[in-house]
Amino acid sequence: LKTVTLAPVYDNINNIYADPIQKLLVDLLQSDKVWGYSEYPDFNKKIFVEKFDTQPNDVLDVLAKTNTQGLLTAFITKGPRGLNAKLKLFTQDQGFLLLEESFEDLNIFEISKLREKFVAMYQNIKNKLPYRGYVLSRRGLDVTLNLGSINGVQLGQELTLAQILKLNRHPKLKTIVGVEKEIIAKLKVTQVEPYLSFA
Repeated sequence: LKTVTLAPVYDNINNIYADPIQKLLVDLLQSDKVWGYSEYPDFNKKIFVEKFDTQPNDVLDVLAKTNTQGLLTAFITKGPRGLNAKLKLFTQDQGFLLLEESFEDLNIFEISKLREKFVAMYQNIKNKLPYRGYVLSRRGLDVTLNLGSINGVQLGQELTLAQILKLNRHPKLKTIVGVEKEIIAKLKVTQVEPYLSFA
């Protein structure tokens, strides 16, 4: 995933939670040094984010219009069990749901606490991806990676470079349950910058 778009965040209480969470997620995506952000297209019809689960062609349509590889959706409902929130990541791979994070809490109603939960869900989704970064360029045996000291990369560190061959998905839910990958190289980090490294 190199670029991601964000569908309009939904809540069932007149955007009281949706608006601040939309702003938070856009801020997270715009400041993300691994993912680029592309604005969601301005459709003339009302968007029902829950429909993306069962209509992968709609996901692919959004990805084509935004020229992105990923679509994030966020869904917040307030009910008798408190707040329920879901953050989902759909990808170009047939438009299926790849990863999902959720929480339900009887005691959380403050926007500040909800923001903290969404930051954690965003990081959890990124941590569940089957890779941490990727090769930006290669010249001979020298490669440039899109990870740097901010991601914990250190001078002299050994890294493994793998090619993802296949995603294994849950037969019903379609979410990722594992990957098949082949190690193609071992790298030694020779130079580190905050958001880049050379190996």
